[in-house]
This record gives sequence, C-alpha cells and structure tokens, in this order.
Amino acid sequence: MAANQKNLNEAVRFLKAQGFADENREITELDVSTHTDYYENEKGETKSRDNGFDASRAIRISTKELTKLQKALTNIHQLVANNQDISFGDPNYYLENLEQIKRELISKATQDAHVRAEEFAKTSNVKVGVLKSASQGPFYIQAPNPDADDSSDYTGSYDTSTIEKKARLVVTIEYAIE
Repeated sequence: MAANQKNLNEAVRFLKAQGFADENREITELDVSTHTDYYENEKGETKSRDNGFDASRAIRISTKELTKLQKALTNIHQLVANNQDISFGDPNYYLENLEQIKRELISKATQDAHVRAEEFAKTSNVKVGVLKSASQGPFYIQAPNPDADDSSDYTGSYDTSTIEKKARLVVTIEYAIE
C-alpha cells in the first residue's frame, strides 16, 4: 500500500508539473485484488495459487487545453521509464457542443432531403407534397479517415481516439406526392 501511495504522489507531482490543476484531476479509490500466479506442475497441468495482493488507482484528467495535454503525453513516457509501476492509457477526445452539432446536421439533412425529393419528382413528372413523416436514425462521430475495419453499425458510433472528428447523421423523411 505504501508503494501505491508513493506512485500516486509521483504521478500527481508529474501532473502538477505539466500544469494540470487539482480541479482537472479525479483520483479513484484504491482497488485491491488478490494476485494470482499461474504455473505448470510436474504433470504439465496449468495451476494457480494466490500470492499476495495487487493495489491500483486511476487518475483521470479532464481538460480543454489540448496543447497542454499533448505536451504531457510526450513527457509521460519518461515518468513510466523511471517507474515501471505507473501506466497510462490513451486519451479520449469528446465534442463539447454535441447537441448543437446534431441540430445543425438535422437541419442540413432535412434541406438536402427536400432537394433530393424535388429531383426525384422532376424525373417522374410529379410534385413534392407535404412532409408526411421524419425520423432520426443513427448518429456517427468518426475519425476523419475511418479505416476499412470501421465497426460502426446501424446504432451509430462515437470515436474518441482522435482530436479531429467527422459527424454524420442519418434521417428518413417521407413526403407526399402530388
């Protein structure tokens, strides 16, 4: 437990040195779990035995200062090199104004649907009538260039691995035909 507190203090000092204030930081409670060793017995069977405890904590940083975050990510490798018991995960990047983005996309999609309906109507010698129904489908926030293995499905997706984002919204609009 003392080693865990030492690592926590060292990580907090590092974060302060990077310019992160206490209000940017959330520290989880100490998580203690049984440490299990796995070994092969003389018959070649895999066995396990409890061998002490593992203790861990997480520190979560929330900031809008991307330059400061990127500098800390560059410097954190030195912290880890100096202390093998400290690890870190990749950051998650979220959009701040998500509802505003959704409203703008719905507006644009609705306008585009009407233009497309007019094109269909023109080729069929009919007129677009009143809006009969409209529904919002999946909402996607993706990396600007998602890879071919993109696992987005019909329920939408939210990529948090990149700073830059591409937002897409599916709407279904039905018009009467005159």
